[in-house]
Amino acid sequence: MSYVMLIGGGPLQRPMAKEIKQRGYELLVTDADPHCACAELADQFVPISTYDIQAHLRLAQDFLLADNLPAAVLTDAADIGPTVSAVAIVLGLPACGFHAAESARNKAAF
Repeated sequence: MSYVMLIGGGPLQRPMAKEIKQRGYELLVTDADPHCACAELADQFVPISTYDIQAHLRLAQDFLLADNLPAAVLTDAADIGPTVSAVAIVLGLPACGFHAAESARNKAAF
């Protein structure tokens, strides 16, 4: 079965997590809090800070080595576009550019 990687598992991401499950995907959630709102919905949970791009890139490399790529990587209602963008780019999934994601998070630069 295909899975979707949801970066961030707080209460604002819970509707997206439910939607992913309703569409028949397995759910992999990353969040620093192992007791976050989406942890109980996750088929897999990896305790990584949503802002830790390097840890997410190491996880993405593990996916590549195992030839086990997610169908999508995303977040919802979280200001972590650079993390999502970096992972999606490494995995060859659709993504906005990393610089664009960083600029969108930095309101002064945007």
